[in-house]
Amino acid sequence: MTSPASSPASQDHVLQGKRVLVTRAREQASDLERQLQAIGAVPLAFPTIRIVPPTDDYAALDAALRQLQAFDWAVFTSVNGVKHVWQRLDALGLSTADTAHLRLAAIGPATARALTAKGLEIAVMPPHYVAESLLDAIPAPAGQRFLLARADIARDALRSACKLPGQKSRKCRPTTRCKSSPHPRTGRRLITVWTL
Repeated sequence: MTSPASSPASQDHVLQGKRVLVTRAREQASDLERQLQAIGAVPLAFPTIRIVPPTDDYAALDAALRQLQAFDWAVFTSVNGVKHVWQRLDALGLSTADTAHLRLAAIGPATARALTAKGLEIAVMPPHYVAESLLDAIPAPAGQRFLLARADIARDALRSACKLPGQKSRKCRPTTRCKSSPHPRTGRRLITVWTL
């Protein structure tokens, strides 16, 4: 006989009644909140960042996208990067076809899904969803040119590695900026985020 704590029904609601703080940007929290509710949790929305355009209003990204033929790789570290790059491609009158020559790297499965939803094939997705693993997964990077779509609060490992001898990268401002926001009820910032 199984105990109530190990029954399938109780395993489905492993977080029953537990409050879980969801700190994702407001527009990206609903899927996680639904998943938490499905296992019995009580999600509390408490966004600590907002996704906003870069300080240069996409000028550097637009310049890089106008020169897509100069790149060998496009490296995406988030779904936000995919979203903003494709918004800018549309704004510039470019299309997915203009990226056909690029080898695409995605940091993880959600980013890969965002790219494959556009009909694109992923060349690299690392076994561990961190920058160092992504770098290790890119075959023969020396001499390659990388377009790196990332937020300004992303760790610097990828950008730094793209500057190593024998590798070429286009330095441009981040595709998105993440800003800390005061919580609407407390007026306090939970985190301080330095932007470039």
